[in-house]
Amino acid sequence: MLKSITLQNFKSFGQRQTVYLEPITVLVGPNNSGKSSFLSVAKFIANCALMGFGKVEEQEGGVENIIHRPAVDGNEVFLGWETDTGNYEVTLAAKLDQLNVRQGGMKQADGIPIATEQEGTAPFTLLSTMAREKMAKGKRVDTDSIWVPLVLSRFIHLSLEVLREDSQFVPEPRLTGSGANLASVLALWRSAYPEKTNQLDGFLRQCLPELKFILAQPSPRHGLQRLWVEQSNGQRFDAQHISEGVLSFIALAMHIIDAGPGSLILIEEPERSIHPQRLYSLVEFMRRAVHEHQCQFILSTHSRVLLDNFRDEPEAIVLFRRSDTPDQSTLVRRLADLPELAENLSRSPPGEMLETGFFTRPFES
Repeated sequence: MLKSITLQNFKSFGQRQTVYLEPITVLVGPNNSGKSSFLSVAKFIANCALMGFGKVEEQEGGVENIIHRPAVDGNEVFLGWETDTGNYEVTLAAKLDQLNVRQGGMKQADGIPIATEQEGTAPFTLLSTMAREKMAKGKRVDTDSIWVPLVLSRFIHLSLEVLREDSQFVPEPRLTGSGANLASVLALWRSAYPEKTNQLDGFLRQCLPELKFILAQPSPRHGLQRLWVEQSNGQRFDAQHISEGVLSFIALAMHIIDAGPGSLILIEEPERSIHPQRLYSLVEFMRRAVHEHQCQFILSTHSRVLLDNFRDEPEAIVLFRRSDTPDQSTLVRRLADLPELAENLSRSPPGEMLETGFFTRPFES
């Protein structure tokens, strides 16, 4: 499990900052404070390792959109993380609109080196090699727990438009961060993974008593599938007519069920369109998944209800701010590390502190 991620000169992060992580970590801060930049680091690392930096640079619109400007303490980017079993870190040098490795590598928890990034190579070439070998050999090795959570992470930012779309028939459909393929994945689960559909049906009936079951059926459009729900009163609605909240709730529940052992799931604003009581149920469902699969969740939120689920876990709430220095770097602190705020938890739940402005107060950089 990931214990921390450290960034410097990456997007909104100028000054070096370490974000300490729990099984479920909640990111809180004003708009443009750096939460999305932090959530994007896993996708950046994964894409570099799986697709190559050239394609990632193109996606990002150039190196200038990756490096924090103005750069702090030299024109170098640092990315690193620590897990229960080891750590990885790399320093990338920016030169002629390129990012190349200056130094870095992977170590065991006791500090013994495992592998080294070669100077001058593209970012995360070492991880790319490890990923290719893993896919070719298909077996688990000791170093997997250090790099796999990030390289195989899943970033979820649901799109209502995409959720309402029909799904294509494909042999092995996968859930996507936007919500595409929902019907195809459900059809696959119904035919091949009854344990997943049983878990999904049970959870949905518990949280949505008006719902009898969900199913995937052929769409009127040739070669496509469509998601349907049937209510306890016998009425049926397809994805075009299901409420936004129910559709988002189903998609998030499926993502939680699909979280494999040791996986990292990052969710941007899971509260959107979802009823507060159902949001509470989703958090409890995540806790169950953490316990059963040792997976890990990072959530960004503006929700009072979601925050109140973590009143007794101030170490799980991470506050994001922009510095008042010229570089306007993102600064992060755990609520548990700010005594003047943590003390207020005895009198006010974190959701109330969010609404009354406690979390907008500056802290020392």
